[in-house]
Amino acid sequence: MPAAFIRPTVRRLFRHGSFSLINIVGLSIGLSACLLIFLYVHYELGYDGYNVKAARIVRVTTLVHAPESDFHVAGTPYPLASALLRDCPDVEAAARIGSASLNLRLNGETVAGKDFYYSEPAIFTVFTFTFLEGSASTALSRPHSIVLTRSAATTCFGKGPVLGKTLTASGETYRVTAVIADRPANSDIHINALVYKDWSSETSWTNSDFNVYTFVLFRDKPDITGFNSRL
Repeated sequence: MPAAFIRPTVRRLFRHGSFSLINIVGLSIGLSACLLIFLYVHYELGYDGYNVKAARIVRVTTLVHAPESDFHVAGTPYPLASALLRDCPDVEAAARIGSASLNLRLNGETVAGKDFYYSEPAIFTVFTFTFLEGSASTALSRPHSIVLTRSAATTCFGKGPVLGKTLTASGETYRVTAVIADRPANSDIHINALVYKDWSSETSWTNSDFNVYTFVLFRDKPDITGFNSRL
C-alpha cells in the first residue's frame, strides 16, 4: 500500500482510538471464534476417518426385546461374526473386540491395564493400524500374544524396541508380537493394547452378556437396509 494511504489511515485510527480499538478487538474475536468453531467441527466430523476403509465399516448392535420395552445394546453375541462371514457374501471380514480387564506387573507393582482389549487377527483387516514393530500377519496369530501402542510399550518397558519381550498380566505371561502407533484422539474406541482371543469355539447366542463389539467390513458400500433385514 502506498505511503500516501498509510499515513491518513494511521492518523484516523489514533484520532478515533476507542472506536478503532472496539472494531479491531471485535474483528479479532470474531475471526478467532470462527477458527475455533471450524477446528471443533472438523475434529468431530473426523472421528475414525483415519481408517482407510471407513466407508465400508459398520458396527452391529443388538436389539433386545424385553417385556417392559425394547432397547439397544452395543454388544453382540460371540458367534455373530462367524455367522456373518458364513452367510453374507457381501461381508469381506468381521472382527470382534472385547474389554480385557488385565492387571499388569510393572516394577514390582500391580497396575490396571487401561484400554486393553481382546481381539483377533481380522481386526487388522477391518481397521487401519500403523505398525512400528512386527506386522499384521503375525501380530495376533498365537495365544498369549499382545500388541501394544507406542505409549503403552514405553510405559511397560521404557524406550527402545520391545518386539519379543514378555510381560505378566493377571498371572499370565504375554509376548509382545507387534507395536502400533498411538490411535488418534478422535477414535471411537481408545486402544492401548490388543490381546489374542479365540472365539471360534463359542456357539451359544444367548448365555453371554453380549460383551463384544462386532465390526463388519463390506466388500462394497454397504446396503444397511438390506443388511438389517437379513440380520
